[in-house]
Amino acid sequence: PGGIHRLWVAVADVSHYVAEGTPLDQEARHRGCSLYLPDRAIPMLPEALSAHMCSLVPGEDRLAMVVRIDYDRNLAVRETDFCAAVIHSRARLDYAGVAAALAGKTTGKYKKYEPLLGTLRSLDALARRLRERRMQKGALDLDLPQVVVELDRDDPALVRDIRRSRRDPGERHAYAMIEEFMLAANLAVGESFEERGEPTLWRIHPAPTIEKMQAFVAMAERYGLAVDEKEARTPAGLAAVLKRLQGHPAEKALSFQLLRSLKQATYDANNVGHFGLAAPAYLHFTSPIRRYPDVVVHRLLKRRLAGQGKPAGGFAPWPH
Repeated sequence: PGGIHRLWVAVADVSHYVAEGTPLDQEARHRGCSLYLPDRAIPMLPEALSAHMCSLVPGEDRLAMVVRIDYDRNLAVRETDFCAAVIHSRARLDYAGVAAALAGKTTGKYKKYEPLLGTLRSLDALARRLRERRMQKGALDLDLPQVVVELDRDDPALVRDIRRSRRDPGERHAYAMIEEFMLAANLAVGESFEERGEPTLWRIHPAPTIEKMQAFVAMAERYGLAVDEKEARTPAGLAAVLKRLQGHPAEKALSFQLLRSLKQATYDANNVGHFGLAAPAYLHFTSPIRRYPDVVVHRLLKRRLAGQGKPAGGFAPWPH
């Protein structure tokens, strides 16, 4: 009603099972995150959690931490809400299936997507608009090629080939749609901590140094591309540079140089904003199965919920 778009993002409630200070928690903290290598994955959590208890299964109840975001017609955030909840999945969708459904293919093995087509199209339309708004704010879009590393079957230490990923464009689009909603949830949770002045673990990305940007500007000028160094040290200014790079003969080389000019994103208790996303308050909330900082954020959010008298899975509010 009233033109409101309501987005729900439900994330596995890992902190319910990984209690602070337990051996399970200590091991997860020691690992820090799950690692994905060409021939294997090294999970942060045991498979019983990561692949079962904290993984969606159609027809089964699963514990979740939920973000609700209400957008107005212009996609300004009108209201956000957070809760501990139970989610009951009705269907397991995958990127290939979503891509096929959005392309109008809902026959054969994609028949189960037909009743969901209206919802998927609504989600797709919202994600497109959210992305467009992010780009307008100055979020950086470094479209660098992804690579596939092929190892020898008999000797996994031997690299046979490194080639460019040829992922289906429709699947890439379906993945980008979900990624947009993950970003929206992370931003909503981050902004709520910032507004309340509550402690949390931020995902920060400082602005590039003057020296790094000078090196990029010098290289760009050698390719006949004039860049205002001062402007390029702002997200919107650098986004404009990226737009000018599109179609340039040296686009790939300059994009890699630009990537090297940027600082690496990291975690910190002090918030300095996220330059690459043009976001003043950003954190990681959506992947507690594979990132320990997300588990920390979930625990802190549960303490807030407890202080508000809301269900918080046994968590206690901060002592006064």
